Amino acid sequence: SPDVFQDAGTSRAVASEASRPSVAGLEQMALISVCALCVVMQAFIMRRGAVRHGGDSHHAFQRLRTRYNVVYAFGTFGDWIQGAYLYALYREHGFDMADIGYIFVLGYFASATLGTWVASLGDVHGHRRLVMLYGVSYGVACLTMRYRNIYILLISRVLSGVSYSLLFSSFESWAIAETDRVGIHRKYLVQLFATATFFNAATAVVAGVVGNFVIAVAGVDGWPDVGTNGGNGDAHGSRHAQNHARPNRYTPAFDVGACSLFMCALGARVLWSPSESARSPVEGGVVAQNSETNKSLVDGEKTDSPKNANQRGVRRAAAMVWRDPGLRNLGVMNSLYEAALHVFVFVWTPALERRFDLGKGTFHGGNGEFSSPGATPASAVPHGLVFSLFMACKMAGSQLYQLLGDAVVPQRTLRVVFLVSAVSFAVPLFVSTDGYGSALFSFCLFEFGLGGYWPAMAVARAELVPNHLRSTMTSVFRIPLNVLVMACLAFAGNAGETSFLAMCFFMMTACFAFSGKKEKPPPPGLDLPTEGEGTLEIREDAGV
Repeated sequence: SPDVFQDAGTSRAVASEASRPSVAGLEQMALISVCALCVVMQAFIMRRGAVRHGGDSHHAFQRLRTRYNVVYAFGTFGDWIQGAYLYALYREHGFDMADIGYIFVLGYFASATLGTWVASLGDVHGHRRLVMLYGVSYGVACLTMRYRNIYILLISRVLSGVSYSLLFSSFESWAIAETDRVGIHRKYLVQLFATATFFNAATAVVAGVVGNFVIAVAGVDGWPDVGTNGGNGDAHGSRHAQNHARPNRYTPAFDVGACSLFMCALGARVLWSPSESARSPVEGGVVAQNSETNKSLVDGEKTDSPKNANQRGVRRAAAMVWRDPGLRNLGVMNSLYEAALHVFVFVWTPALERRFDLGKGTFHGGNGEFSSPGATPASAVPHGLVFSLFMACKMAGSQLYQLLGDAVVPQRTLRVVFLVSAVSFAVPLFVSTDGYGSALFSFCLFEFGLGGYWPAMAVARAELVPNHLRSTMTSVFRIPLNVLVMACLAFAGNAGETSFLAMCFFMMTACFAFSGKKEKPPPPGLDLPTEGEGTLEIREDAGV
């Protein structure tokens, strides 16, 4: 979840939500309608699953899905609950907007560099261990947010950046490797990742409610902080002595997030199967080998001999992506789409506020330009309801993919998602530039497509990315993404709403163009699983 952009765009609105008038009829009706649609689709999914599936393979998949989603839900809850308060927490610590922007850039830089290297260790030491590291490191990062010492806060941001990289690589890599290990056909990945996306959105809604609750219970003064006395390490010394004299009101949400992340690490330790580094891959029935040079192990653990393990790494993965047109196109689409997503969560709040205020005749700003805090009157847009509506749309999109994903190849699904996303940004940009209702509908349409994007992209990566470099290559895909996000952060102070919407539109159009490129056939000797096999055969001449 790209929550740090969300912070900059919405945290001020969240803080004053209680004092605003309630004019949320449209949003409430839309939310009720989408939730009803989710209920209907879920009932149909359960009924269809009981009829279509059965046997030991399906029961094994159900057990795997439960184990995976429990841990994943704890992990995403701990990430989401920080979303609405990170910017506000830094501001409460005494930082101004420019300083907070630099802190965010540090987090993305850490994710693109150190996070990429750490995530690649999962291909050698095991994805389960990396998920446990995610829970512990991210939990520690949340707890250290109590400190006002600038150096501790920077370390916390680095830990968060590294953890963010693990969230988008190690979970998915373990699920795919575990599917192979237990002999489940990869067709079940459609259902697995669709339900994971559903729970991702559901935990976002729950996290928003819980975050509001614990902050309200803690009160205006919050819970006691650490380092409230001034000193050389304070954020800005005596310039913010008044801020340092009282606790930070937003730290309770981060404490709850830390508990959830520690539960994620514990759940991975208890519920996820340990790797057997001494287990023969032939005995495991997962990887058949015809070469001594391609000895691999299941569950993402030490997938080559020590000699070949030294050949792995970020450079090797990057070289493979560059040489293979299919991987290269997938990486470009991955980076562009998710960069547009980060821009979207930054722009939707001011975009809706401007249109809402125009409709009420209360807008006095420029042509969609962002203003400094307090420069314009507070808008009556119900941000909490809108956010819940977005998450419900994402859940509905994931359920639709769960219904249709078995019959449609992920590349085609992604192509449709990119087209729908481009249209959703074109409407507020070119068609109805000042309409609140049309903009809200377009943004909901984008979130609906996002619900299909996450599982479809995961399935596409499962098909194209080799197991022995899965975490590494998934992290390599995110390097251009982090660079684009850092560029957007640097650009944010001098750009307006129209510029950001145009960026999203052109990135979605580029994704659509890349999705239409013909891919070369797989390298000779690389046999992906077929019906009833659930195995991946790697031959000596496979080139991977």
